[in-house]
This record gives sequence, C-alpha cells and structure tokens, in this order.
Amino acid sequence: MDDSFFAELEAGLTNVGTDVCWKRKVGSIELWIAPLSMVGQGKVIEAITGTDGKGNVIGESKRITLSHSIVGFNEIDLRPYRDGVPAFPLKGRDGKQVNVSLDKYLYGKMSGWGAQFVDDAFAVYADLMESFAKENLKGVKFENAKDPREELAELMVKVTELRDQLGMPELVERGSEADREPDADRGPDGGEEGPDGPSGGAVDGPDAPGFDPFRQIPDRARHIAELEGVHPGDPGPPPVMGQAAPPPMQQVARIPAPVRQDPVRGPIHAAMPSVPLEVIEERSPRVMAEPPPIDKPPSNVNPRFRPSGR
Repeated sequence: MDDSFFAELEAGLTNVGTDVCWKRKVGSIELWIAPLSMVGQGKVIEAITGTDGKGNVIGESKRITLSHSIVGFNEIDLRPYRDGVPAFPLKGRDGKQVNVSLDKYLYGKMSGWGAQFVDDAFAVYADLMESFAKENLKGVKFENAKDPREELAELMVKVTELRDQLGMPELVERGSEADREPDADRGPDGGEEGPDGPSGGAVDGPDAPGFDPFRQIPDRARHIAELEGVHPGDPGPPPVMGQAAPPPMQQVARIPAPVRQDPVRGPIHAAMPSVPLEVIEERSPRVMAEPPPIDKPPSNVNPRFRPSGR
C-alpha cells in the first residue's frame, strides 16, 4: 500500500456527515450551520445530565449545540478551525486573555447574544437536521417497516374501540355498502334531508374525498334492530298455545281499621299491617323444659370421712 491509498482513505472517512453546510439568515446575520459531531453531541448530553435539574437546562443545551454547529457567519468561513487547536482569544473569569477552541469561543460569545436570537437560530438548526435525516434515508428501504395498509387497519380498529367507549357513532367510508344503504333521513344522493332539499352527498370531481371521518350513521339502534328483524311499533310475541295469559292486576280493597272508644282519650284507632290482607302467624305455645338433673351425693361414704353428729 502506497501513500495515495491512505490519503484517499483519510479523505473518505474524515468528517463524514459533518462536511455539509447550510447558509441561513437569522435576523441580521447569515449563519453557516453544519451537523453536530459526536464530540458535540456528547457535550450536549453531558450538560443536560450533569446539571441535576439546576439552572436553565434547555437554554444550556441550545447554547452548546449552536457552539458546535456554527461554522461561519456572513462572509467568514470558520470550517478550517473546527475541532482544531486553540486559536481564538477569549477573556477568562480572572480577566486574563487565553486562546480557546472555536466551540468555546462561540460559547463564550453567546453569553451576550439575545435569548430570542438563540431560540430562533436553534429552531433553524432543528429544521435543517430534520431535512438532513430525510435526505440521508431517501434511498433506504426498511424491510421491517409496517405496510401502510396494515398500519391503517390497526389504527381503524383502535379508532372504532375508542369511539365505542365514548358512545360516538361509527365511521363509514364513503362509497362503501354502508354509505350506499338507503335511509329515511337521507336524500337520494346520500346526503341529509334539509329544508332546501338533500345535501351533504358525494362531491363529483377529482377533488371528491374518498373517506369522510366525520360522517355519522343515523339512528344506530334502529339499524341494528332492523338487521335483527325487530321493527319499532310491532306487537310483542304471540302467547304460546295452551298457556293462559296472566290475569290483570286487581286493586285489593282495604279493610277499615277498627275504632275503640276510650272514656278519657276518645277514639283509638288500632294499627293495621302495612300490607293489606297480610297474614300474621300466631305465636306458638310456650313449652316449659324440664330442669337439668343434679348429681346426687354418693350414699356409701367411708366411715372415716363421715362427719360427726356433733
């Protein structure tokens, strides 16, 4: 292997994915924006996870991201200094001037930038990265990706379950059998009957939608009843032969409560049961149980233990 092979290898594998640049004008400055490198991404993650929830995490991540992705502005190209040796003068906290790398130089300068300008510049960067990702994967076909029809079927099943839980009507695809089914509340063209005639039917022309997700099935309960062969207003099932119809409910006459006269308090109304003609069982006769037997003392007591007669 000669030196030309390694030179070609070095040129082909260096700065892969970061050698592109976009120029976008944000405010009064035209920024040169390049994709974030792995080193820059690592510093962003370190800044987010190392703050322990203290400080402005979102603002800090934007500031570090832009300091590693800005490679120029207006007519000044800073790409040769990217990831290079410290060559930019910057004053430290002690007031002394030191030379730092490009990302640290831009990070220090951003402390005096406007917060809105930083947010806008980061929004431009995020939009560029989204387009960049689509461009990288434009020629790639993922074999394990779901088929669009299969994914649509899964989503439709989920939508049907959620609408059923919420009590909402089912969705009907325009042009299907359910959409062409005649209904009393719909006009001849499939639209709702209104004061000025049928409306809401299918739109003819190339712009006619093939599916209306907001179309409702009128009177779902009646539609299900018709499919089961039951129509509103029909009499109930005829009685079975040989089975007598239940007798109609009759009102039971109440018996007036007897009145007893008291010489002092006057008439006294006897209490009546809460249910008319209620049968009250008589109390059963009380049965006296015999007392339990008591053990008798033994008759053959030893004379030595017999008490004296004194």
